[in-house]
Amino acid sequence: MIGPKVPLRTRIIVLGAVVVLGGATTIFFLTKQEPPVPALTAQTIEMPGEPQALVVDQDTVWATIGSDSTLVPVDIETAEVGDAINLGELPGDVEVAGGLVWVGFIEGTTILRVDPVTKQVIGDAEVGRTPQSLAAGAEQLWVTSIDDGELWPIDLTTGEPGSPIKLKEGFPSDVAVGFGSLWVSDVVSDEVIRVDEVTGDVQARIDVGTAPTSIAVGEGFVWTANFNDSTVTKIDPTANATVGNPIIVGGEASGIATGEGFVWVTRADSDSLIRIDPETTEWTGEVFQVGDSPHGVTVGAGSVWVANQEGRSLSRFDLTTSRSE
Repeated sequence: MIGPKVPLRTRIIVLGAVVVLGGATTIFFLTKQEPPVPALTAQTIEMPGEPQALVVDQDTVWATIGSDSTLVPVDIETAEVGDAINLGELPGDVEVAGGLVWVGFIEGTTILRVDPVTKQVIGDAEVGRTPQSLAAGAEQLWVTSIDDGELWPIDLTTGEPGSPIKLKEGFPSDVAVGFGSLWVSDVVSDEVIRVDEVTGDVQARIDVGTAPTSIAVGEGFVWTANFNDSTVTKIDPTANATVGNPIIVGGEASGIATGEGFVWVTRADSDSLIRIDPETTEWTGEVFQVGDSPHGVTVGAGSVWVANQEGRSLSRFDLTTSRSE
């Protein structure tokens, strides 16, 4: 059995044959081209444990900590790490929706909701097995039940779960919302399943790279980080088809996010972050060093944030500073 230090997204890959204020960072370039925007430097925020997933909410970054089953708030302005909130089980994804913070789990059948003001757990919802990945829609939170191959809606007003959508016999590893649809990556069938957000009908199944553990919607397209073949796939939502060849990223594509004009990809095996130009569909050639074993990545508050699991830290790249230089 894989220990709790390894997020489920990584655990799935490992088990695939059977079946997640410090100094400046040096940046080097693999090509001789000039970067499209000024180079970035990282601020390192030490964490009390091993962060797995994170989300930005106004003035706070929320990070799940796998090593001690907690949720930790970090003040965006001061980088001060707040008191840990005990969750009781090994957490997975974290999302902000309906004025609350929601936490998924790598084990069990329950997700939790947390009041961001009082920083207390205020309720739970019973869903399918292994409710690890979360995504916020307009009126509902969506949860993947990985071991049941289902997608569960949670009413953001009442916190009550609705009827699940059975996807098929598969392992829905991640979910994102956009273009009027839910986009679910299946880590075993190597495809993205498009689901109508209103009716729950499956609209398309799109083949992508091997083991798409993470998915993101933004910059006009849908993107998957394909862990096993070290690629990123670009999907055109108007055609329900992939665009061009897979983007080779040169390492284990462990996490993906969009924002500030780029697609951002963490590479777990080389402790690095790269960015992709969404229009040219090309990796810019830059490598940004982060902490040990980066997985979760998100964009918010003018920055890119990376959760370095084994490094027990967050890396922050302030994009507003780079634009002013």
